[in-house]
Amino acid sequence: MGDWLWNWPTPNDLNTTRTAELRPVLYTQSSTTPNKHPHPATAQNLISRQPVEDHYWRDVGTLDSFFDAHMDLVARLPAFDLYNHEWPIFTRTLTEPPAKITDGDCGPSRITNSILASGVIVSGGIVDNSVLSGGVTVTDAEIQYAVIMQGVQVGVGARLRRCIIDKNVVVPPGFTIGHDHEADHERFTVSDGGVVAVAKNTVLG
Repeated sequence: MGDWLWNWPTPNDLNTTRTAELRPVLYTQSSTTPNKHPHPATAQNLISRQPVEDHYWRDVGTLDSFFDAHMDLVARLPAFDLYNHEWPIFTRTLTEPPAKITDGDCGPSRITNSILASGVIVSGGIVDNSVLSGGVTVTDAEIQYAVIMQGVQVGVGARLRRCIIDKNVVVPPGFTIGHDHEADHERFTVSDGGVVAVAKNTVLG
Protein backbone atom coordinates (compact mmCIF):
# COMPACT_ATOMS: atom_id res chain seq x y z
CA MET A 1 0.00 0.00 0.00
CA GLY A 2 1.19 3.51 -0.76
CA ASP A 3 0.15 7.07 -0.09
CA TRP A 4 -3.27 8.38 -1.00
CA LEU A 5 -4.34 11.72 -2.45
CA TRP A 6 -7.84 12.92 -1.62
CA ASN A 7 -10.16 15.33 -3.43
CA TRP A 8 -11.97 16.89 -0.49
CA PRO A 9 -15.54 18.16 -0.99
CA THR A 10 -16.31 21.85 -0.75
CA PRO A 11 -18.37 23.20 2.19
CA ASN A 12 -21.34 23.44 -0.18
CA ASP A 13 -21.00 19.76 -1.08
CA LEU A 14 -21.04 18.84 2.60
CA ASN A 15 -24.26 20.79 3.11
CA THR A 16 -26.05 19.17 0.21
CA THR A 17 -24.94 15.54 0.46
CA ARG A 18 -25.39 13.00 3.21
CA THR A 19 -21.89 11.59 2.89
CA ALA A 20 -18.66 13.13 1.67
CA GLU A 21 -17.34 11.81 -1.62
CA LEU A 22 -13.61 11.44 -1.07
CA ARG A 23 -11.82 10.48 -4.24
CA PRO A 24 -8.50 8.70 -3.63
CA VAL A 25 -5.86 8.39 -6.29
CA LEU A 26 -3.09 5.84 -5.82
CA TYR A 27 -0.29 5.48 -8.32
CA THR A 28 1.71 2.31 -8.22
CA GLN A 29 5.48 2.10 -8.50
CA SER A 30 6.77 2.41 -12.09
CA SER A 31 3.28 2.99 -13.41
CA THR A 32 0.99 5.93 -14.14
CA THR A 33 -2.12 3.77 -13.97
CA PRO A 34 -4.17 4.18 -10.77
CA ASN A 35 -4.33 1.15 -8.52
CA LYS A 36 -7.64 -0.70 -8.91
CA HIS A 37 -7.89 -1.91 -5.33
CA PRO A 38 -9.92 0.27 -2.94
CA HIS A 39 -8.51 1.65 0.29
CA PRO A 40 -9.90 -0.07 3.45
CA ALA A 41 -11.74 3.15 4.26
CA THR A 42 -14.17 2.38 1.43
CA ALA A 43 -15.78 -0.39 3.46
CA GLN A 44 -18.94 1.65 4.10
CA ASN A 45 -19.15 2.89 0.52
CA LEU A 46 -18.24 6.41 1.53
CA ILE A 47 -15.77 6.84 -1.28
CA SER A 48 -16.25 7.20 -5.00
CA ARG A 49 -13.03 6.35 -6.79
CA GLN A 50 -12.25 8.77 -9.63
CA PRO A 51 -8.84 8.09 -11.19
CA VAL A 52 -6.79 11.02 -12.41
CA GLU A 53 -4.72 10.06 -15.43
CA ASP A 54 -2.17 12.89 -15.61
CA HIS A 55 -0.40 12.60 -12.26
CA TYR A 56 2.92 11.08 -11.28
CA TRP A 57 3.46 8.95 -8.19
CA ARG A 58 6.24 6.67 -7.00
CA ASP A 59 6.69 4.71 -3.82
CA VAL A 60 10.25 5.61 -2.73
CA GLY A 61 10.34 3.29 0.25
CA THR A 62 13.14 1.11 -1.13
CA LEU A 63 16.62 1.90 -2.43
CA ASP A 64 15.67 0.74 -5.92
CA SER A 65 12.49 2.83 -6.14
CA PHE A 66 14.27 5.87 -4.66
CA PHE A 67 17.01 5.48 -7.25
CA ASP A 68 14.53 4.96 -10.10
CA ALA A 69 12.60 8.10 -9.13
CA HIS A 70 15.79 10.16 -9.49
CA MET A 71 16.56 8.53 -12.84
CA ASP A 72 13.07 9.56 -13.96
CA LEU A 73 14.07 13.19 -13.37
CA VAL A 74 17.11 13.12 -15.66
CA ALA A 75 15.35 11.51 -18.61
CA ARG A 76 15.17 13.60 -21.78
CA LEU A 77 11.37 13.54 -21.50
CA PRO A 78 10.87 12.96 -17.75
CA ALA A 79 7.72 11.39 -16.38
CA PHE A 80 7.79 14.10 -13.73
CA ASP A 81 9.09 17.43 -14.98
CA LEU A 82 10.65 19.65 -12.30
CA TYR A 83 10.50 22.55 -14.75
CA ASN A 84 6.74 22.45 -15.24
CA HIS A 85 5.55 25.80 -13.86
CA GLU A 86 2.00 24.48 -13.57
CA TRP A 87 3.28 22.14 -10.82
CA PRO A 88 5.34 24.53 -8.65
CA ILE A 89 7.46 23.12 -5.83
CA PHE A 90 6.99 24.84 -2.49
CA THR A 91 9.90 24.09 -0.21
CA ARG A 92 12.65 25.84 1.73
CA THR A 93 15.99 25.96 -0.03
CA LEU A 94 19.43 27.13 1.07
CA THR A 95 20.78 30.23 -0.62
CA GLU A 96 23.87 29.02 -2.44
CA PRO A 97 25.78 30.22 -5.50
CA PRO A 98 24.92 28.69 -8.88
CA ALA A 99 26.48 25.41 -9.97
CA LYS A 100 29.95 25.87 -11.48
CA ILE A 101 31.52 23.76 -14.22
CA THR A 102 35.22 24.20 -15.06
CA ASP A 103 38.01 22.32 -16.78
CA GLY A 104 40.08 20.07 -14.52
CA ASP A 105 43.76 19.21 -14.48
CA CYS A 106 42.97 16.08 -16.49
CA GLY A 107 40.77 17.77 -19.08
CA PRO A 108 37.39 19.46 -19.57
CA SER A 109 34.21 18.52 -17.73
CA ARG A 110 31.50 16.59 -19.55
CA ILE A 111 27.97 16.77 -18.14
CA THR A 112 25.13 14.84 -19.81
CA ASN A 113 21.53 14.07 -18.80
CA SER A 114 22.07 15.28 -15.25
CA ILE A 115 20.69 17.69 -12.65
CA LEU A 116 23.12 19.85 -10.66
CA ALA A 117 21.81 21.78 -7.67
CA SER A 118 23.06 25.15 -6.47
CA GLY A 119 26.53 25.10 -4.96
CA VAL A 120 27.78 22.13 -7.01
CA ILE A 121 31.33 22.46 -8.40
CA VAL A 122 32.53 20.08 -11.12
CA SER A 123 36.18 20.54 -12.05
CA GLY A 124 36.86 18.07 -14.83
CA GLY A 125 35.62 14.52 -15.27
CA ILE A 126 32.30 13.04 -16.33
CA VAL A 127 28.84 13.38 -14.80
CA ASP A 128 26.30 11.29 -16.69
CA ASN A 129 22.66 10.47 -15.87
CA SER A 130 23.08 11.64 -12.28
CA VAL A 131 21.56 13.98 -9.70
CA LEU A 132 24.00 16.07 -7.66
CA SER A 133 22.63 17.88 -4.60
CA GLY A 134 23.82 21.20 -3.20
CA GLY A 135 27.46 21.64 -2.23
CA VAL A 136 28.77 18.53 -4.01
CA THR A 137 32.32 18.83 -5.37
CA VAL A 138 33.66 16.62 -8.15
CA THR A 139 37.32 16.80 -9.20
CA ASP A 140 38.39 14.90 -12.32
CA ALA A 141 36.14 11.98 -11.40
CA GLU A 142 33.61 9.81 -13.24
CA ILE A 143 30.01 9.67 -12.00
CA GLN A 144 27.39 7.66 -13.89
CA TYR A 145 23.81 6.83 -12.89
CA ALA A 146 24.25 8.13 -9.38
CA VAL A 147 22.34 10.09 -6.74
CA ILE A 148 24.75 12.26 -4.74
CA MET A 149 23.46 14.02 -1.62
CA GLN A 150 24.54 17.34 -0.08
CA GLY A 151 28.15 18.05 0.74
CA VAL A 152 29.70 14.96 -0.84
CA GLN A 153 33.31 15.32 -2.04
CA VAL A 154 34.48 13.14 -4.92
CA GLY A 155 38.24 13.01 -5.43
CA VAL A 156 40.45 12.76 -8.50
CA GLY A 157 40.07 9.54 -10.46
CA ALA A 158 37.16 8.21 -8.39
CA ARG A 159 34.57 6.20 -10.34
CA LEU A 160 30.98 5.95 -9.12
CA ARG A 161 28.22 4.02 -10.87
CA ARG A 162 24.64 3.05 -9.93
CA CYS A 163 24.91 4.30 -6.39
CA ILE A 164 23.30 6.53 -3.79
CA ILE A 165 25.84 8.50 -1.76
CA ASP A 166 24.37 10.08 1.36
CA LYS A 167 25.32 13.46 2.85
CA ASN A 168 28.88 14.57 3.58
CA VAL A 169 30.59 11.41 2.36
CA VAL A 170 34.23 11.86 1.33
CA VAL A 171 35.19 9.71 -1.67
CA PRO A 172 39.02 9.67 -1.88
CA PRO A 173 41.02 9.80 -5.11
CA GLY A 174 40.89 6.62 -7.16
CA PHE A 175 38.07 5.05 -5.12
CA THR A 176 35.47 2.98 -7.01
CA ILE A 177 31.84 2.23 -6.19
CA GLY A 178 29.51 0.21 -8.39
CA HIS A 179 32.21 -1.42 -10.51
CA ASP A 180 33.17 -4.38 -8.31
CA HIS A 181 30.04 -6.11 -7.01
CA GLU A 182 31.94 -8.40 -4.63
CA ALA A 183 33.76 -5.53 -2.98
CA ASP A 184 30.58 -3.44 -2.83
CA HIS A 185 28.71 -6.21 -0.98
CA GLU A 186 31.51 -6.43 1.56
CA ARG A 187 31.69 -2.70 2.28
CA PHE A 188 28.22 -1.26 1.63
CA THR A 189 24.50 -1.93 1.42
CA VAL A 190 23.50 -3.20 -2.02
CA SER A 191 19.86 -3.33 -3.12
CA ASP A 192 18.17 -6.22 -4.91
CA GLY A 193 18.55 -4.21 -8.10
CA GLY A 194 22.27 -3.70 -7.59
CA VAL A 195 22.19 -0.10 -6.37
CA VAL A 196 24.99 0.61 -3.88
CA ALA A 197 24.18 2.85 -0.89
CA VAL A 198 26.81 4.62 1.22
CA ALA A 199 25.75 5.95 4.63
CA LYS A 200 26.07 9.65 5.44
CA ASN A 201 29.23 11.13 6.97
CA THR A 202 31.30 8.13 5.84
CA VAL A 203 34.96 8.84 5.10
CA LEU A 204 36.01 6.18 2.62
CA GLY A 205 39.51 4.91 2.22
